[in-house]
Amino acid sequence: MNEPETASPEEIRVMRDLSALLLKAFSVARARSGMGCSPQALRVHGLLDGFMDAWNRSQAMVRVQAAGDHAMLRSLLTRYGDAAEKKRRQQEERADAFNLLEVMQLTGKEIRHSMVLAWLLDLLVDGDGQKFVERFESLFDVMAQFVPVLDKLLQQANK
Repeated sequence: MNEPETASPEEIRVMRDLSALLLKAFSVARARSGMGCSPQALRVHGLLDGFMDAWNRSQAMVRVQAAGDHAMLRSLLTRYGDAAEKKRRQQEERADAFNLLEVMQLTGKEIRHSMVLAWLLDLLVDGDGQKFVERFESLFDVMAQFVPVLDKLLQQANK
């Protein structure tokens, strides 16, 4: 079933104003012609009154529905924010405990640490700071390749 199209606030205002003008014009015409209105005119007046009553009731229902939707959306966004914050805290806790050197079983191998530092610092001694930065970044790029695998392992270990 297709959803009915909703009117914009501007369209609703125009429709309401036009309906009010139509009723007012009809009432003025009826007053000018005297009390003896034709049955058709009375029928049209009754239909217009009924339309305005139905219109007002429908607008009240729309406002109630909108208020309910607003509350539901606010609740949904609040719960999403809470869940995102909880996930961020969990990741932060895991990141604090994470040591790549432990994962690679290199924590007790100071010679390897020294070799990596010497490799990086040699570039500074040669006077080319840009090469140092590039090598340093490439080292992190290599380590970054392990992050998805390590993250998956950590998630499996925490289950």
